[in-house]
Amino acid sequence: MFTAVALKYKIYFLVFAAIVIVQGLYLAIVQPPLQWFDSAVYDAEAWNFVQGLGLSYTPGIPDALREPGYSVLLLAPIYSIFGHSLLAVQIVQVVLSAVTGVIIVIIAQRFIGRTAVGVIAALLFGFYPGVVVASGEILTETFFAFLIIIFTWCWLEALQRRSVQLLMLGGFILGLTTLTRFVALLFPVVVVIVIWWLWRDSKRTLIGLAGFGLLFMVPLAPWFARNYIVLDHFIMGRTGGGEIYWTGSYIPWDGDWQGYLWPLSEYQAATPNMFDHDAAMTQRALENITADPIGVAGIWIKKPLKIFFQPEGLQFLIHAGAFTPSQLLLSALVIIAFCGHLLLLTLAALGVLRWKQARLFFIVTGSLLLYMVVIHLPLNGVPRYAVPFYSLIFIASAIGLLELLNDVKTHLKTHVKR
Repeated sequence: MFTAVALKYKIYFLVFAAIVIVQGLYLAIVQPPLQWFDSAVYDAEAWNFVQGLGLSYTPGIPDALREPGYSVLLLAPIYSIFGHSLLAVQIVQVVLSAVTGVIIVIIAQRFIGRTAVGVIAALLFGFYPGVVVASGEILTETFFAFLIIIFTWCWLEALQRRSVQLLMLGGFILGLTTLTRFVALLFPVVVVIVIWWLWRDSKRTLIGLAGFGLLFMVPLAPWFARNYIVLDHFIMGRTGGGEIYWTGSYIPWDGDWQGYLWPLSEYQAATPNMFDHDAAMTQRALENITADPIGVAGIWIKKPLKIFFQPEGLQFLIHAGAFTPSQLLLSALVIIAFCGHLLLLTLAALGVLRWKQARLFFIVTGSLLLYMVVIHLPLNGVPRYAVPFYSLIFIASAIGLLELLNDVKTHLKTHVKR
């Protein structure tokens, strides 16, 4: 028994160490700078918050430019301890990424029944270029991935044990996840459907879902109240959403963010007040949809492909100025990345089809991934949005890989006997 426990923790340590070493080397070699506008917003808001200037991009002028979870829950505590140190944030994010890898192993052991699946999936996640470069950016992806995997673990354990307490804990974690990126705001609807379907116990289900909903709102309520009191507006997520909805449905831009070019620059000048601008852009997004629903549906259908098949790790490096490939090399790398993504997703599909014992895991992760795809259709097809969900996809990929290797092994044995 002692040997088995020691081996289990040795595996956790080795996975943790491997991810820290690889991502740490990336930080040391590339030294990624702070160049993304989103990064500047998160950084400034966290530093101003620590300085007692409120949650604000411009010191002392409160705003809701971004969801507060990443700035307040991760950056602000780090800045309070280490000062305004981006390196400290990057190191903490590497550690969070490694912890995510360990939780992947634990989930695979508990709900797949194969440690090898967990180890392969954790290393795929920890070494995946998009995950590696995200750990060095002042962006939400690493923290969001960490919260997503913890929520998934809680939800799986709650379903397995039929535990109201664990379901309530999952609600609280999902609330923190939503506070970090508001795309998770409607996911409780999916939780209600899955719990009601699997538990089939009216009393337990009602108590569990009531507790889940209450704990889900605990982290969110202060943000809603703050916005209403300080900004005099009820803002559930963040300002700027109207621009995202509009660009996500604007056919000439293929649903992608192109910056403040015409006509967006003209719209912004026409309504300088951010709240009026949000309302106006949301209305224009609806007009885009009603004017050409088939055309908008066409660009929405392409977004999952953009999210899952564009090489976001390569885009990070180029944007940061750490890598400037020739056009020929860039084209080759894009093709290689596309083929790699296709292989991993194909293996994931094989894993789902072949490993029927993991029904609960696939129901939970499948509902999460389906929700993620659907909720991003009206938004921009940005590939880094998929990074937090690769922790779940790669578990299925690892199952598919092991099943494929087992098939090859069986085929070779049969061939030799003949």
